[in-house]
Amino acid sequence: SQGWGKQVDSRHFRPNIVISSMSSYGNDDYQQDSVNENYYPDRIHPEDFWVKIVISCEGTDLELSAIGKCARCQMVDIDPTSGMKGNTLRALAQYRRERGKINFGTFFAGIENESINDGNIWVAEGCAVKPVR
Repeated sequence: SQGWGKQVDSRHFRPNIVISSMSSYGNDDYQQDSVNENYYPDRIHPEDFWVKIVISCEGTDLELSAIGKCARCQMVDIDPTSGMKGNTLRALAQYRRERGKINFGTFFAGIENESINDGNIWVAEGCAVKPVR
């Protein structure tokens, strides 16, 4: 995402979990290129179409159900490193506006899993993630 001529990274959106290197179908073999994006525009932001995700860590699966889109406020305009204000929200509004809200990202909630003994699971970088459409 570009805002005020400067590259914007995930820190601007203050996410809890960032999933990268994924196709919209969960296949690592999908090659994202401009031709495929033209034919399959949903692959630009595949999380918009996920019903749930399954995160596998150390033999335990954590299932998270998509419960809604994340409407953004002006906080995304603040650079987390410099504190300077930019135009990230305006850039998002050009293509992510829906019913008066600017959505980017998805809210997920945990699905009860009896195999998690104490109710806790650690999610770490490198855990396998499988989206479900």
